Amino acid sequence: PTGAKYGDTLLAAVHVAGGTGITITPPSDWELVLRTDDTTTASIAVYRHRYTSASVSPFVWTITSAAALVILSAYGGADQVVAVDVSGGQANASSSSATAPSVTTTKTDGELVGFWGASASARTSTPPSGWVERADVQGAALGLSSADVRQGTFGASGTKVATLSGASANIGVLVALCPSALSRPSEVLDDGNWTR
Repeated sequence: PTGAKYGDTLLAAVHVAGGTGITITPPSDWELVLRTDDTTTASIAVYRHRYTSASVSPFVWTITSAAALVILSAYGGADQVVAVDVSGGQANASSSSATAPSVTTTKTDGELVGFWGASASARTSTPPSGWVERADVQGAALGLSSADVRQGTFGASGTKVATLSGASANIGVLVALCPSALSRPSEVLDDGNWTR
């Protein structure tokens, strides 16, 4: 992403039509955080990468699907050793409510990043209340959005529901990033270490 800096954590959400029948091969040095399948309808796979001077761009995923969307985000301030605290995803029946499951974080001032994917075209998404939307893209067969929010205290996040512009089978995913161990929790925001 434009403006990515050395040490940033890059998250890529790859939303593909075809679900369990689709193979997704990431670029080298990208680590799978989690993959959530809606049977053979669709999948969202989230990958992580630490951006360095050795990172080779553009980043290319190889997929065995004719329909795919990708959102690539950069986050500054994540821990350099263990960037991802916890993650979770779930497939949902056709609805205008796209639900991501609760995750139980272990770090104060973690960053929750949500991805919501619709298995239909022209579906836009409104993030949960208090969240900041980062991207909302639509394709001929899929829709995908992302948003984030700070979770000040560790523990259960609760389910997070995005509202789709129309009913569709959908997938919701949450990824919690660990704040940098170099900053005390109270300093993370003030020092500007969490950047998006």
